[in-house]
Amino acid sequence: MSTMAKLLLLFTLIPILEITLLIQLHEVLGTWATMGIICGTALTGTTLTKWQGTMALSRIKETLSQGGMPTEEILDGVLILVSGVMLITPGILTDTAGLLLLLPFVRKPVRAFAKRRVMRWLEEKTRSMVSVEYGEQMGTGAQFHGFEDDLSGGFVDRRGRDPGVIDITPE
Repeated sequence: MSTMAKLLLLFTLIPILEITLLIQLHEVLGTWATMGIICGTALTGTTLTKWQGTMALSRIKETLSQGGMPTEEILDGVLILVSGVMLITPGILTDTAGLLLLLPFVRKPVRAFAKRRVMRWLEEKTRSMVSVEYGEQMGTGAQFHGFEDDLSGGFVDRRGRDPGVIDITPE
């Protein structure tokens, strides 16, 4: 299924489910209680998102001041932003998902999943952009301009450099 088809399905099914649940909630609780829940979750969500976002930003600053790369903290910030958008959007499903994302013990596995997906996407994009040179025999594996595929999903640098360091100086 293409990305556009998935997005179309997402932006069609979620609002239909949300409207259905809000109508059922209205029938059970009435207009004012339903409106109160919608406004209450939006206000609570805004406050919690601001608080969690401020904490994430301070963790990013702390990691940077220690000379580290704040990848986990940035992913946390993105998930908190997504959570805030979900909480501001009226609906039962989006509010529930948004509140859950604000909980650190729920956010941790979501962050790990998102990190794996982004890394897989980056690897696919990187491999598709690297020109491939084949050895003398077809079965020897691919060599990527200075890197060899070590068959475990990573690359080994044949030039004696640390593959975890990005060197931007021209050769």
